[in-house]
Amino acid sequence: AARATLAGASGAALASRARAMAPPAKRDLVVVAGATGHVGSCTVTELLAAGYAVRAVVRSSGATSAAAAGRLQAAGAEVWWGDVTKPATLRGCCDGARAAVSCLGVR
Repeated sequence: AARATLAGASGAALASRARAMAPPAKRDLVVVAGATGHVGSCTVTELLAAGYAVRAVVRSSGATSAAAAGRLQAAGAEVWWGDVTKPATLRGCCDGARAAVSCLGVR
């Protein structure tokens, strides 16, 4: 039911609906893949504002990723360096997480 409710929503709408469905208890951890993109960064911002702990998955591909990772860390997110096309880089990424959100772009 939740999947259908969240389909096609923006980052702010996703976080708002997530808050309405289940308020965070003791800083529940949410993993966000695609956290450096527009929707992903908005999702991270909204989740942090709602009281969630956020682990942002960031691909390690140059200065742009490093700058985005710095902004995410400054906002209060934990940065996890990984690539969703390389499963070995994601081992342990979701440990302790209550939810995972994919904000990956399609190319």
